[in-house]
Amino acid sequence: MDDKVTWEALHALEVWNWQRPNAIEPADFDRAIQACLPVLSDADVETADRTSTALRSLYERSNHRLGVFLPEFGKGLRTTDKSQQRALLEQAMIWSENKHERLILDRCFKQIMSDEAAGLYDEHLSIDDLIEMVATAHWQKVAMVVGRIMGIRPGFVDEALAERVRALVDRGVLEAQGDLSNMRHSEVRLANS
Repeated sequence: MDDKVTWEALHALEVWNWQRPNAIEPADFDRAIQACLPVLSDADVETADRTSTALRSLYERSNHRLGVFLPEFGKGLRTTDKSQQRALLEQAMIWSENKHERLILDRCFKQIMSDEAAGLYDEHLSIDDLIEMVATAHWQKVAMVVGRIMGIRPGFVDEALAERVRALVDRGVLEAQGDLSNMRHSEVRLANS
């Protein structure tokens, strides 16, 4: 299974709450688990531990570690000069325990570099300006837009940012679909896209 398919399988397992849906054959479900295990553990996993419960435990542990590590990592990348940023990424890769963590760290690094190049860290930008810069011509979950802004400007409460998104929709700057009172069930894009 290639990386993209493996990440999609991990996401599907999470959506299914790590239980096999009736529509999925047991053998296919087991193959998906076997394919995902190497992504979440660099060590050889004992045969008895090759279950969805073990995989879920590895996934949750990895995500918890990332949740603790990523805010400081991102802050370090934003406040360090270019010559030290690559060294920070290399240190983070040494810290990581598995391919899942390394991929997330690499994506984080690339996103921060891209955001920096786009001028998103300019502290003179208003929150509304940031939301407009993060929004695209393609539909994005409001939760993704809000999360990205929170990564750029830590300290904001997600509901306050979601309210700014709703205000931009009301002003016609953004178009919306879904239930804007629920960030995970609504999407926005730049108006006239």
